[in-house]
Amino acid sequence: MCGQSSTDYNVPVGAFAKELVSESFDLDSRLRQTLGPLLTRPGAVPRDYVTGHRARFMPPIRLYLLASFAMFLLMSLTGTFSLDPDAPEEAAELTVDLGPGGEEAANRIETRLTEGLAQAVQDREAFGQELVGHMAKAMFFLLPAFALLLKLLYWRRLYVHHLVFAIYLHSFAFLLMAVVMIPEALGFTRVATVADVGMLWAPVYLYLGMRRFYQDSRLKTFLKFVVLSLAYMILGVFALASVFVVSLLTP
Repeated sequence: MCGQSSTDYNVPVGAFAKELVSESFDLDSRLRQTLGPLLTRPGAVPRDYVTGHRARFMPPIRLYLLASFAMFLLMSLTGTFSLDPDAPEEAAELTVDLGPGGEEAANRIETRLTEGLAQAVQDREAFGQELVGHMAKAMFFLLPAFALLLKLLYWRRLYVHHLVFAIYLHSFAFLLMAVVMIPEALGFTRVATVADVGMLWAPVYLYLGMRRFYQDSRLKTFLKFVVLSLAYMILGVFALASVFVVSLLTP
């Protein structure tokens, strides 16, 4: 029937294993063909994908899930999110203003935040794992928001084109961050410090990707790059702060 998978599972185990291996090698082949241009030619993979040359590339969502898994796994291993032991004392000085009649609610929130910070410092590993989990969820909201910002800058293009560009771009960023964190995960502290410089490639990659994908002039691309970067930075800071607070308030 239309819309149903054409895979037939009423086959001998040998035939099923052969088909499974074939699909695995096909996936591996598409991953190799995707990573090459993704890493070396910013904007080329999403450009080819939206123009119909899709067969040789790994689907954007699948690549995104793979890249995000690698990044967040390494974040967990390296303890990327850590807290200052003095954080609870500093947080005790914070106040929350909810307007008239909100003093009681503000006190409850302040108390819960202070308690949450104290618990987080006592068990940093557990808090880090929870923070990483919330960050992974937050990215599913930031991704379409990034595509929406692109839509505002390039309003003539279809939103789905911006979404494809955003997914491949974030996949690259996640893979880059994962690679940068590998030395730290292996305990090579000095190498890790040098590897951090690699993150400077991310904004350059974004500009070059926009230039190739949207085919705008250098000046227009640069101006839109600046606006996009600032807007997304604000969204990112807000998202990170929200994730931090939610993680503290979570029992």
